[in-house]
Amino acid sequence: MAVTLPSAQDGVDWIFCTYCMYSPVPAAKSCLVCEASVCDSHLTAHSDSGEHVLVGPITFQENIKGSVYRKISERSCSKETHPTVEAVESGYNGIRQKIENSLKKLISNRDETEKKLQGLQRRRRQIHETSMAKRKKAAVIFGDIRRHLEDLEQKIFDEIFRQEKQASLSVYDLIQKMELEKEELTRKICHIQELCHMTNPQEVPQDPTKEEEELVDRYVDDVHEDLNLDTLYQGLSDIVTGSQRRHQPQERADILLDVHTAPDNLRIGPCSRTASITLLPINRPETPGRFRHNQVLSRVGFSSGRHYWDAETDVSGEWRLGVAYNSVDRDGDESWIGSNSKSWCLWGYYNRYYVSHDRIHTYLPYRLSSHLFRVYLDYEAGKISFYELCGSRRHLYTFSSTFTEPLHAAFYVGGTSWIVLRN
Repeated sequence: MAVTLPSAQDGVDWIFCTYCMYSPVPAAKSCLVCEASVCDSHLTAHSDSGEHVLVGPITFQENIKGSVYRKISERSCSKETHPTVEAVESGYNGIRQKIENSLKKLISNRDETEKKLQGLQRRRRQIHETSMAKRKKAAVIFGDIRRHLEDLEQKIFDEIFRQEKQASLSVYDLIQKMELEKEELTRKICHIQELCHMTNPQEVPQDPTKEEEELVDRYVDDVHEDLNLDTLYQGLSDIVTGSQRRHQPQERADILLDVHTAPDNLRIGPCSRTASITLLPINRPETPGRFRHNQVLSRVGFSSGRHYWDAETDVSGEWRLGVAYNSVDRDGDESWIGSNSKSWCLWGYYNRYYVSHDRIHTYLPYRLSSHLFRVYLDYEAGKISFYELCGSRRHLYTFSSTFTEPLHAAFYVGGTSWIVLRN
């Protein structure tokens, strides 16, 4: 097909495609990068590459190429490039923001997982420590039971040996007696045989067998004594009960002083944990439960369990601390704590120390470095113990008894002394 090209007489300077070598074809665009013009057929290759900048058909001349390229580039960048870059940057920022948000969320989840992992590890350590503590406690209990079982075993064996020895001695004595009786019987048999051979009836006794019958009627009792199994069973029961009691948790008692048992000259602190002498009588109402001496009981009594409490006393002066039945006398010489059968106490008298019960005062040859004491009560075991708390606990004395009533903490304050209950 023949193509008719415009001529120069049309007054238009035509720009032809640089790549159409065999026939001139009008250019549709010019590339500022390649400095070439392309027709519609060759435009596709340039449009597919982002490295080319296409504008309307222009003539590339050396003197105007730079200025024209700058103007066209500025116009092209301002109208085409900038919106594209902004759109790309906006999309990139949005994606980046999403990535950062996902990263923050993942980091937060990892931190939360780490916290949970640490919590589980702490829980596992706690379980292990609790298990170790239980094993140690069980080992102590079984060790205690084994020691008492060994003691009971030795006691039972000693009792068996004692019974064997006693029975053997009794049997030996009976054997000796039976040997003598056997000889006597043999002698009698010989005598009877001689009588049987006698021919004169007048020489035969009227009742020749009476004495022999009395001798033959003797018998030997069974001297074997069976082991009393009740002793064994009771011993085993005592071991179990004692082990339970010894390993029962000790409970710190919250001791509060009962102002209704305090006399007029004994001041009780506002927290009911201190007792001291006051020179001005308080004029409390008369009640049957109020002491006439400077003594006070706790509000609550104990009728079971294992309990302890701590009390601090004045360095000098006189004081007593211990336990008493609520039925203890309130007046008279026998109402003093430790001076009757219903109270037990540790007694401090100007740096000399005693333990007292039922008017029996036992001197303690101790030099105490502290005036902080602990009273320990094991009701079922019938024990009241006193300790000095001086860094380490030091045992001072233990009373053993059988309690028949609830026990209250009891205190006496003399002169300028005071007593403070410690938590």
